Amino acid sequence: MLDPLAVPADGLVIPDLAAGDAASAPAPTAPRTTDPITLALESSLSALADLAHTGLRGLGRSEHDRLAGAASDLRRTGLDAGAALVQAVATTLANESADASVAPWADAAIHLLVALELHQEADLSHGASPVAIT
Repeated sequence: MLDPLAVPADGLVIPDLAAGDAASAPAPTAPRTTDPITLALESSLSALADLAHTGLRGLGRSEHDRLAGAASDLRRTGLDAGAALVQAVATTLANESADASVAPWADAAIHLLVALELHQEADLSHGASPVAIT
């Protein structure tokens, strides 16, 4: 989903600052219900994304703890292969160079993205609503 900073109209309109019309406001949506598998996958992907954003060098204890927690959540939901891949990232970061962690990071990210997509497709085929990655 894109969040535009401005859109062309009869001039430049900045959605966050434009005058609103309560009558045209979108209807409230039902709260999102998320199953434990989706939560574990999204949490793990978020941890990996944060690593990519901050970089793999000089990580603190909290980043390692977050990866260990993500691996534990995956294992608890039965996603042992994903848990092993996330744990491999944490282990490589703790014991080797940041450069050595790139391949395990990519392996874990690809595996978890595919798992989440397949899980969402299975939910859709059984009549559940789609869940967005946050």
